[in-house]
Amino acid sequence: MLKSICIRDFALIENVSLDWHSGLNVLTGETGAGKSIVFDAINIVLGAKCASSNIRHGASKATIEAVFEPQSVVWAWLKQNELIEQDVSDKEIVVTREITTSGSRSRINGTMVNVATIQELRNLLLTFHVQHEIRTLFAGNTKLSMLDAIGDKKHQQSVEKYATVFTRYQSVKRQARELEMDEEERLRKLDFSRFQLNELVQADLQDEGEWDELEKEKVRLANLASIERAVFTSMSLLFDGPESSGDEKAAYDSVCEALRELERATRFDQSVEECTGILQTVLAQLDDAAKILRRTRESLDADPKRLDQIEDRLHLLSTIKKKYGPALSDAVLRRDKLSEEVDQLENNMDHVSSLKQQTEDLLQECMQIASKITSARKVLAAELSKQVSHELKELGMEKSQFKMEVEILEDLNANGLDKVDFYFSANPGQPLQPLAKVASGGELSRVILALKVVFARFDQVGTIIFDEIDAGTSGSVLQRIRDKLSQLASSHQILCITHQPLIASVADNHVMVHKVQSDNSTQVNFQNLTGQDKLKALATMASGSEKDSAMAFAQSLMNEAKNIKSSMGHI
Repeated sequence: MLKSICIRDFALIENVSLDWHSGLNVLTGETGAGKSIVFDAINIVLGAKCASSNIRHGASKATIEAVFEPQSVVWAWLKQNELIEQDVSDKEIVVTREITTSGSRSRINGTMVNVATIQELRNLLLTFHVQHEIRTLFAGNTKLSMLDAIGDKKHQQSVEKYATVFTRYQSVKRQARELEMDEEERLRKLDFSRFQLNELVQADLQDEGEWDELEKEKVRLANLASIERAVFTSMSLLFDGPESSGDEKAAYDSVCEALRELERATRFDQSVEECTGILQTVLAQLDDAAKILRRTRESLDADPKRLDQIEDRLHLLSTIKKKYGPALSDAVLRRDKLSEEVDQLENNMDHVSSLKQQTEDLLQECMQIASKITSARKVLAAELSKQVSHELKELGMEKSQFKMEVEILEDLNANGLDKVDFYFSANPGQPLQPLAKVASGGELSRVILALKVVFARFDQVGTIIFDEIDAGTSGSVLQRIRDKLSQLASSHQILCITHQPLIASVADNHVMVHKVQSDNSTQVNFQNLTGQDKLKALATMASGSEKDSAMAFAQSLMNEAKNIKSSMGHI
């Protein structure tokens, strides 16, 4: 279950920590007070989309931290995903999400995870019913997913296998369609692809460094005379080469003579010994310089045609880069792709024939799996219809009819061959019609509550969240919803936003939400109510005041709630 949530700089909330109890937790407050912000925060910390606009005005980031006490199935999942070191059941898990102007980061127990992982965990921890869910609930894919979710492991495996095979079927079918072209078009493409491939093959492309190496060699060859003059002059000056005059000593000879003089002086004055060592080092470095200059001189005899060859090669590579680049590596990739394309075009008919056969085989496999899934879905739909109908009777709709109908489509799609819809009739003698068209707001609330109760038995999540499930209801209907929520709270943690004192009266944890406004700011505050404070809140919810009559009514609600909870084993 959800134990606590800490929200910082999110929407209108500056900093708040809320503790949640087992059983029924309700949030109450005036319309617009900020109750839904808490549910938005829970939704976002568990992977829902968020934007930088969620950050409180004036803050640089928003942080949401939720602490859960999970069931054994969650610990097994955490271990499987290497998010805990060992399978233990006496610890909490902490899920955090930090929202900045540049994006968001999610963590489970301090380990950064992606959104897909968080959403997978969410499905194990809790289920949401929020006001906008009525629209998504009636989407075809949503209803199919709901139905498949209550199937056994064998059914789940069939659904997963179908998804894999159908994806492969679509891919192969698309490849066959793309290759199936008329002969004139095939020959035109083949001729052009061959031309490009031959051009790239003849270019004999090397790695990306070839261009730079050629440019360096080009510069060297273009300045060969200057290099040669510098080498010969240096050799002459340093080592008494052919260009030195007879009256001048080479640098090497001068250093040698200086070293001999200093070595003689060292016998009389040790202070010049350090200079002797320096000159010895200079001589060694001059020897190294001589070797380098000789090698350079020997390499100066270049092929006079080499510069022209380099210019031609650079021109060719420049043309290739313009046509297939911008980099040579892009041209290499294009060459390899063209090679595959030419092979396909040359053997087009064989490829098409092979792909068509694969398409037919995959289609038959899809049909077999889809047929098996359809049969299982019909059984699941019948069982779901039976259980939802039972729950509706307990919610005061004894004469209503509910049916989840599985219709078979003509063509395959990503979900198989099936279309699922909810059919409903509130009164005897009225035919079943699509739920979305005939149910009133109060009836929809009860149908959704019934569905949630049924699915809570199958998905085994610890927490169910309702956002105004009682909207549009009153009287005996509202009492039935109260009783059903109280009953569900005996086995699940329930978080519920309500404006109804009747619902709030059975809460195990009552949180009042206040919006505090000043000239320069707006904040949302939360208060856990107990005792007299809770009684006053119920009175205010019922009549807008704390008069004696309102307080008496609130007390009667509390007394009735105590009896209801006692009969269900809450107390």
